[in-house]
Amino acid sequence: MRTKKRKFSLKWGLIIIVIACWVVPILVIIGTLGSFTMRNIESQIADTITTNAENMVMLSQNMIESAIKSSRAASYDRDIWNAYSLYRQDHDEISLYSSVTSYLVSKYRDNNQFISTFLYFCDEPDKVYYANNRASSGSFTKVREYRSNMHSIVREAASKSGTEIIFLSDGEKLYMVRNMVDSKFQPFAVIIMELNRDVMFDSVRSVVWIEGASVYFNSIRSDVIGEPVSLPEYEINLNQPILEKKDGRYDIFIRKKVEGQTISYAITTNQSLLSDDIPNFRRMIWLLILFTVPLMALVIWIFYRFISKPISAMIEASQKIESGEIGYQIQPLPDSNEFNYLTERFNSMSHQLKVQFERSYQEQIALQDARIKALQSQIDPHFLNNTLETINWEARISGDEKVSSMIEALSTMLSAATARGGETMISLAEELTYVNAYLYIISVRFGKRLTVKQEIDEALLDEKVPRLVMQPIVENAIEHGIAPHRNGDLILRIYRQEEKIVMEVENSGELTDADKEAVDRLLNWNGNDTTDIKPGRLGIRNVNLRLKFLYGKECGLTITSLPNQRTLARIILLNQSNSSVSLYNPDNQTKLYK
Repeated sequence: MRTKKRKFSLKWGLIIIVIACWVVPILVIIGTLGSFTMRNIESQIADTITTNAENMVMLSQNMIESAIKSSRAASYDRDIWNAYSLYRQDHDEISLYSSVTSYLVSKYRDNNQFISTFLYFCDEPDKVYYANNRASSGSFTKVREYRSNMHSIVREAASKSGTEIIFLSDGEKLYMVRNMVDSKFQPFAVIIMELNRDVMFDSVRSVVWIEGASVYFNSIRSDVIGEPVSLPEYEINLNQPILEKKDGRYDIFIRKKVEGQTISYAITTNQSLLSDDIPNFRRMIWLLILFTVPLMALVIWIFYRFISKPISAMIEASQKIESGEIGYQIQPLPDSNEFNYLTERFNSMSHQLKVQFERSYQEQIALQDARIKALQSQIDPHFLNNTLETINWEARISGDEKVSSMIEALSTMLSAATARGGETMISLAEELTYVNAYLYIISVRFGKRLTVKQEIDEALLDEKVPRLVMQPIVENAIEHGIAPHRNGDLILRIYRQEEKIVMEVENSGELTDADKEAVDRLLNWNGNDTTDIKPGRLGIRNVNLRLKFLYGKECGLTITSLPNQRTLARIILLNQSNSSVSLYNPDNQTKLYK
């Protein structure tokens, strides 16, 4: 068996082509160009940061070396040594204090690299001489803070440092400490200088896009700007910068050596600050986007106007015709030649279909009327109504009211069967008069052995129903459900269900297997079965066929067994006052609208 070839959507096929042949290449070009440009920019940024950081660190190193050179002057000038030598001879403390203080003031007061300068002699470490920078204030406070926080630490560190310079910190202030030695290179005094970090590291703050920086003197950290920056765990090569990029930041590490002291610089820059410094790249991206969006909008509009919209219109028109709007016309016509031709052909075929359908409809109506009349002719009585009226008149003269009532009921039924007015549709109230006439005749026959109960929605009494659709079903229930047992009960129900009217006839009889087989054969009769059918069974077949003719396959008659060994016959027909449907074509189920 050959499998059906799977169809594809033209609209989606064209969309895929546009995306694959136009959108994707443009995105690839923009992406490649953007990636290439960003790599170049990142490379230039890395080079710029590295070069700039090296230059700024070099300036800072020059400041540190200058400060170290200034600290050596105290030893080279010999002024303090001479004053101290004289003091050891005359023990004149005032003269020593004056000489030392005058030298410190004259040498370091105007040097902005230092905030304060302290000095003490190794023989008398508790006496501290000092001088503050001219720009600083609170000289006594600074001396007190130094004595309280740093003096003991400086003494211990200086005793171990020899002639090397060392750096110390109390967490906030940075101090440079050096031993002053005599001609035999023996320490006789210690000079301590509190470095002005704003001056010493001002160049580091000028690194481009800087966010934070810290300077490490061996293990002593001094924060320059922003949050503290940690050194990496691995070893940093001397005089060889290291650049790392992580979490949107560039980190650069530089290590220098001064007078045996290792100085490490840890600087971090924020990559988000770089966007304002690459205007050319941003301008290019915006131009590409501004150029691409109108082109994409134009392609989408052309595709919608000349392809998608005509296709959607033809699909919608096909659905309307399928739902019953025969003759539907597509307006306006498309602008493209190809779809204009297809739409005109579609409108022409739709119009011809409507003409042929209307012709077929008229022929079907005529055929249905003929078939209904042929079915109704099978219900004609065996006695003439006029004869019954004469007999009824004789019974009244004789005073036999019971016979007269039975004759009137029989006359009512014969009037329904002969359909004197020629009407095929009557009110539900009139249909019930025929049912009640039949039940009156049957009640005389069965007496109290027959119980009849009616549950009827009186709001439906004016609704139009086919003539003689319920009486044959009631008769069938009596003859095949109740008569064999000589007693029983009958329940008649009529109610509305959405747009349908439901008539039910329930009786106390039980369907046998033979009955079920006969009922199925009658209700599914297609006109080809020539099997003999009992005359009493023709009624349910005729009712079912009439309902199918009038309302379509969804209506008709069903007869089923109930769980309590009872039988239920159900008639379903359309409620025409609430429905737009008047008739159905029973062959193809095409709806015919009023």
